[in-house]
Amino acid sequence: MHADTFAATQTNDNPATMELLQRVAGIIQRAGPPDTQPLPAAASFLGRYVVIQASTVAFQDGFLMVFAIFVAALVPTWFMCRARDIGKRS
Repeated sequence: MHADTFAATQTNDNPATMELLQRVAGIIQRAGPPDTQPLPAAASFLGRYVVIQASTVAFQDGFLMVFAIFVAALVPTWFMCRARDIGKRS
């Protein structure tokens, strides 16, 4: 889900994407592969980077879900604790 969202923003119309591809291709070009390799290698790098970022956001979403479940479990716990305390006073 996140990877699709991130990938949708990486188009030729995005100046940041094009700048990244040019910079990475320049770095790869200086490493000495054939002239046909730098741009595909830069695109591969961008794809891997998008997957890493999507995984990071998905992991963060998992923590938010655990937090929400924990907070939701506190509500009935609080009511049960109050019911027990009221029962002891009677």
